[in-house]
Amino acid sequence: MQKSKNNPNFNVSQYLYQALGVQVTKIYGIKKTTALAIFSETGMDLKEKFPTEKQFLSWLNVVPNNKITGGKVIYSRVRKKSTVGQGFKDATSA
Repeated sequence: MQKSKNNPNFNVSQYLYQALGVQVTKIYGIKKTTALAIFSETGMDLKEKFPTEKQFLSWLNVVPNNKITGGKVIYSRVRKKSTVGQGFKDATSA
């Protein structure tokens, strides 16, 4: 692994496994730094903060922000991604 000033100096996979009980870094698209970013911003219980997948995806800014009036979409745009959302984008485009 290449040394970088932003790389943690501890075993991230082991830390996350001890904290969560699962190997989240084995999920496609989730790198060690992405997993740390998610859990540092959300806490360990995602279900408590985001009861539905739709709420989690909206928080990541990976779904369009539709403005609807009279049953018609008048504006639809994906908002600028958060740091965590950007981590998912980077992982899937690699």
